[in-house]
Amino acid sequence: MQFHDEPTQANKITPMQSLANHLPGAFFRYRLDANGKDRIDQMGGGCKALWDVSNHAIESDIDAFWAVVDPRDLPYFRESIKQSARTLKDLAFEWRIDTPNGKARWMHSRGRPISAAQGAVLWHVFTIDVTESRRVDNHLRDNNERFRQMLDGISNVSVQGYGMDLTTRYWNKASERLYGFTAKEAIGRNLLDLIIPEHMHDGVLAEVTRMIRTGKAIPEGNLTLQRKDGSPIDVFSSHAFVEMPGYEPELYCIDLELARRRDVENPHTQADDKAEQEPAMEALANLHPDVRHDYRRVVAAMSSPTLCTDGADR
Repeated sequence: MQFHDEPTQANKITPMQSLANHLPGAFFRYRLDANGKDRIDQMGGGCKALWDVSNHAIESDIDAFWAVVDPRDLPYFRESIKQSARTLKDLAFEWRIDTPNGKARWMHSRGRPISAAQGAVLWHVFTIDVTESRRVDNHLRDNNERFRQMLDGISNVSVQGYGMDLTTRYWNKASERLYGFTAKEAIGRNLLDLIIPEHMHDGVLAEVTRMIRTGKAIPEGNLTLQRKDGSPIDVFSSHAFVEMPGYEPELYCIDLELARRRDVENPHTQADDKAEQEPAMEALANLHPDVRHDYRRVVAAMSSPTLCTDGADR
C-alpha cells in the first residue's frame, strides 16, 4: 500500500498514512535488493515539499530521487546505505540537495534497516530539512573563529581558553610570549601542567569546581604563575565563564603581566594600546550577539579599573 498524493475512493488513507502525511518532514520506505537495485515507495505527503519532486515520479524511477542529491554528497550517501545494510545499524546521514526549482537545502535522514527476503534490506526513513540549523551553526562557527582571531591580535594581553576539565583549547600569541609555550605545545594539555605552580593545584581545582557549580567566574586577582622554564611570573589574572547554547562551557583566562600593567598606566602607552585594539572593536559590531557579548566580557576584564599592581598573591 502506498501513500499517494491524493486519496481515492478505492484507496482510502489510513490513520497511520495520514500521520505520515502530516509529519514535519518526509517519510518513505527504501529497499535495497541483494543485486544492488534499489527503489523507494510508501512515501508520505511531506516528500514533495522537501525536494520538489512528486511521489509518483520517485516511486516510478529511483533516479528522480538521486538526481536531487548534491553530487558532492552522493558517493558518501550511497556508502552510508551500504554500511547500514552490512551491519544492520541505523542509517544516519546529512546531505545536500539541489531541487529542480534551484533551491539548495540540507537534509538529515535517519532510517532503521530490516532484513527482508532474498537478501534485501528495507529502511523506514524519516528526513527533515536542517538548512536553518546548519546556517546558524556555520554562522556561530565563523564568529567563533573571528572572535579567536581578534584575541590573537591583542599582542599585550595573554588569553587562554580551557574546557571544564582544564584542557587547553585556545592559546593566543601573547600567551606564547608570556609563558614560553607555543600554541602547539599548550593546546590539548592541562592548565595545571602548564603555568600553575604545584602548590596552587588544589586551590585552582576548588575554584573551578565552584565555578562549574555556580556558573560564576573565578575571582580576579594578582597571582604568581610559572613560565615554561619554571621561572615565576607575576600577573593580574581575570576570568570569563563563557556559555553558549549547544556548546560545552569554556573558561577564558586573561592575564596581564604586572610589569606590563605599570607600562599600560602610562598615557602614551594607553594611546598605543587603544589604536591597536580599535580594529578588533570595529569588527566586533558584525559578530553574533552571543559572541559579541562574550568578547565584551573579555575586553572588560582586560581594562578593569580594579587592576592592582602590588604583586601580592591573592
